Amino acid sequence: MGFNNKDFDKASKVVSETQLYKQAGNSIVVDVLEKIFTAMFE
Repeated sequence: MGFNNKDFDKASKVVSETQLYKQAGNSIVVDVLEKIFTAMFE
């Protein structure tokens, strides 16, 4: 789940630090989202 260091290193070569922070701020943990939807539809 999420990004590992290798993924981060690749992204940081082509994306500014500011954009990386924005992307991280807009992310959600997939497991949490699945639990929310499961609870909503039970």
